Amino acid sequence: MQKYGLQTAGIVSNPPYIQSDNISGLQAEVGRHEPRLALDGGLNGMGVLLHLCNGAALMLKPAGFFIFEIVAAIYFQLAAKAIAMC
Repeated sequence: MQKYGLQTAGIVSNPPYIQSDNISGLQAEVGRHEPRLALDGGLNGMGVLLHLCNGAALMLKPAGFFIFEIVAAIYFQLAAKAIAMC
């Protein structure tokens, strides 16, 4: 989108956000049906999320929205890092 100077009003995503160490403790039905790539958010669960936040800031129109799912345990830390990127 950037290459063509395009922006969007909103982005909705369900990125991987589970800490690598917590993957083995997931409910069996989750681990059995989802590829690890779809679940594993890295050591702190924020690897992919921070990358997406950075990209979203560049792709959104003014007052655009970015909605994504995370686990409550990383909420405040992720919010602080995302705000610092602005």
